[in-house]
Amino acid sequence: MSNTTFAGLGIGEILAGKLADYGIHQPTPVQEECIPAALAGRDVLAQSQTEPVRPWLIYYRYWRR
Repeated sequence: MSNTTFAGLGIGEILAGKLADYGIHQPTPVQEECIPAALAGRDVLAQSQTEPVRPWLIYYRYWRR
């Protein structure tokens, strides 16, 4: 896993802090690739084995509204 942080991917300090509250400090490799694309407004479809808590990215667009 790389040293990339969620805040470094551009999701904002508040959301990155909330993720840290749940013990999620570093994005998975697929999140590292998908988050910047989603923030740029592009559609993202990805598949990866993850822990049950990780699919938060699916709902991220709705949280930002």
